[in-house]
Amino acid sequence: MSTGRFNETKHDIKTAIRTAIPEGRVTGNWRVDIHEIVRNLPYISVRFSPEIIWDVYDRNVGGEVSGSISDYHMSVHVFHSNCYCEPTCEKGKYAQDVGMRIIDHLLTMPVGWDIDDLRMRESEPSRGTHRISRVIIEGTIHIKRID
Repeated sequence: MSTGRFNETKHDIKTAIRTAIPEGRVTGNWRVDIHEIVRNLPYISVRFSPEIIWDVYDRNVGGEVSGSISDYHMSVHVFHSNCYCEPTCEKGKYAQDVGMRIIDHLLTMPVGWDIDDLRMRESEPSRGTHRISRVIIEGTIHIKRID
């Protein structure tokens, strides 16, 4: 379980993804023009939902520290080109491969945050007629907060 705040945790997740996918563009900005995405494939954006704080001040949340636990719903959107040039290739294969590399890396992190319900799904990009595919990785991150 990580200790910290929203921005620190999002930065740590983006750093972990950059380590797993060094050829990709990883950003926290998810409101971007489709042309920016197409120019920088694989394009990976990280989104966090508002936090849910579990007030556990009178209980031990790990180690010798008392505090609170924050949960964030995380989603990672992976955009990659379709493999339309290869007749035997599934449309979203490249995006799926990048998504699996991200999941494998997040699951093998020796320290950091706790992630529950990590899953990946396909989703068709809604902006434009560009030949790109998208997968969405979702999960819940638990962070130990020391206030």
